[in-house]
Amino acid sequence: MSNPESIGALAEAAIRRGGVPSRVLALSASAYWRIGCELVWIGESAAAPHPRAITTKCDAPGNTPRPWRPRPPRLSGDLRPLRWRLRAALDEIVPEARGLAVMLRGAAPDAPFDLASKPLRRFASACGQDDIAAAFDSGSTLIGLGPGLTPSGDDFIGAALFAKRALAAGYLAPKTWLAAGRRLAVFAKSRTTTVSAVLLADLAAGRSFAPLHDLVEAIEKDDALRARSALRRLVAIGHSSGWDMAAGFAVGLLGRSAIARRRA
Repeated sequence: MSNPESIGALAEAAIRRGGVPSRVLALSASAYWRIGCELVWIGESAAAPHPRAITTKCDAPGNTPRPWRPRPPRLSGDLRPLRWRLRAALDEIVPEARGLAVMLRGAAPDAPFDLASKPLRRFASACGQDDIAAAFDSGSTLIGLGPGLTPSGDDFIGAALFAKRALAAGYLAPKTWLAAGRRLAVFAKSRTTTVSAVLLADLAAGRSFAPLHDLVEAIEKDDALRARSALRRLVAIGHSSGWDMAAGFAVGLLGRSAIARRRA
């Protein structure tokens, strides 16, 4: 392997504990491995940091990088300005939206997601009303929705749970969202890919890609420039995974209003 350029804290801990690595999946730009009980992956240097990721660069120096450990997400204070800050950041990128994020501009998602419009909107309403039972019922139908290594439904639900965890940490949402996140993560194990189930559980636990953590901190600190930058880096992840996470995060913070159709 080329010298690591960055390494996530979970990946570093798994390597330090030792164990025989077993390959889970190999793609053109990344490879996923199981080391002990942890899933880790090795990818290109352009990838956003993640607690499970090892990014490499052929000409990187041989020193072991300091493990990347994100701060737990937290949003506190008055909920209204937090929502305004997110909306302001979203306004710049929404016209370019892909995947489930097209709902942020009032459009219906393309097939096969058009068939899931009702549960998507029910989940968004449940987020806005902090209706935990309804969120679990509608959210569970969206897990595994879509093709690929991390289906769009998983990225969407996981990022919404990430947002709710941040709000709960600042006493702006019920702590019962944490238990709901754990239940959905357990449910996902039998409904989606191995990699996606792990990443959804990470999101529910408040750990994910660096741009999502940066977005939370920027909104908390009212840093508009940093918020826009974080969103741009977030939506660049994968084919549409970043967009789906942006949509889920928006729904977690804004509720149904995030995807309400705009009047002409």
